[in-house]
Amino acid sequence: RVIWYDGERHAVVLEERAFDLLAGMGADSLDALAFVLGHELAHCFKDHGWIGDFSARARDLDVGRTLLGLGASQRKQAEVETEADYFGGFFGHMAGYDALGVGPAALERIYAEYRIEEEMPEHPALGERRSILERAQQRLQEMIPVFDAGHISPHLAPLFPARRP
Repeated sequence: RVIWYDGERHAVVLEERAFDLLAGMGADSLDALAFVLGHELAHCFKDHGWIGDFSARARDLDVGRTLLGLGASQRKQAEVETEADYFGGFFGHMAGYDALGVGPAALERIYAEYRIEEEMPEHPALGERRSILERAQQRLQEMIPVFDAGHISPHLAPLFPARRP
């Protein structure tokens, strides 16, 4: 494992090797760390681990075995990765980082260093992760200006009077 949300400990775990890899991205290192941390926090906040947690505790029941299969499906993996990229990118933006801007480079480095496609076939391939990330970037390009407009400096507020019903 490289970077993950540990639901039992309620912690994002970042392997030291992964930290060093992302820290080696120079001027983009903090944005890269914001990308992976935001992504994992999104998994936490969106409760993506519930299927695995529940199915592990109910593996002797039909419902547990069914959910275990569902959680491991490529469709479900793509869904949770999409959601984590989208919300993680937004969280990163809120904190002042260009998380999604450096996301592709961070993914490339992580996949290459850890040979994820070879050692973790259940995880989406790099090409799929790039596509997922690109879709999240496109959606956020539409939403971030709206968010930013809602947080205009109080000094500029008189220029934008509140709408009255």
